Amino acid sequence: DSPREPARRTFPARSSKTRPLRVLMLDDDPAILQSSSLLLASMHAEPILADTQNTAFQLFKENQRKLDLVFLDANVDRMSTLPLLERFRQLDPEIPCIIVSGYAESRIRCIFKQDLYNGFLGKPYTRSDMENILSRFANAP
Repeated sequence: DSPREPARRTFPARSSKTRPLRVLMLDDDPAILQSSSLLLASMHAEPILADTQNTAFQLFKENQRKLDLVFLDANVDRMSTLPLLERFRQLDPEIPCIIVSGYAESRIRCIFKQDLYNGFLGKPYTRSDMENILSRFANAP
């Protein structure tokens, strides 16, 4: 029996048209965090970067109602980010959360609860992949 496909809901953008999308990104690889930050900024998004789960949680709480989208590396410092995602969901069940991983999506579906995340972004990813996520989950132009 194969795992059920996670819920892939789209959400109306919480941002106004006058400000960039605010995107929280968690990754423990500095090169990926830096390149993703530049990529997001080039697409008129405001990246909010975290390199640890604790930092990500603090930034999430500080920016909770201002965030439009969250990208979570599936594993940070050799630990699953599933507990962090569950904490995010307790605070804001509606925020679109994307799991980012070098693992196959089928493996991620086995690790992460189906209803906790809204999309998957495989590493390495391209500008087009990122644009697709932004437009799909945050109604970005």
